[in-house]
Amino acid sequence: EPDPQPEVTTAPTDPEPVPPTDPPPAPVIVRFTLSTPAGAIFCPNSSDAARTARWFTEETTGVTITTPNGTTPFDPSGSHTFCAPTGSAITLTATGPGGSTTETETVA
Repeated sequence: EPDPQPEVTTAPTDPEPVPPTDPPPAPVIVRFTLSTPAGAIFCPNSSDAARTARWFTEETTGVTITTPNGTTPFDPSGSHTFCAPTGSAITLTATGPGGSTTETETVA
């Protein structure tokens, strides 16, 4: 009768630990302002005022601006001139790998 082969056992090995990865940084709205544009801007509705939104963001892939006329995508930094009634809320939403952040200004 052949000699039985000894049973070979190996201790279980833990997989290499995966180092924790930091989440991507959240978008930052560095500046978001509304101002009256230079020059004459015609607004079709006489109760509307022309305004220019200017913004600068960091850790952002893009922004949207929401006015009473809708939501429009833009580059992470820039400006946009629009017409809106006094008292309207204008919202800038900055989006990036770390999520999104929002800031709102009111048309004065």
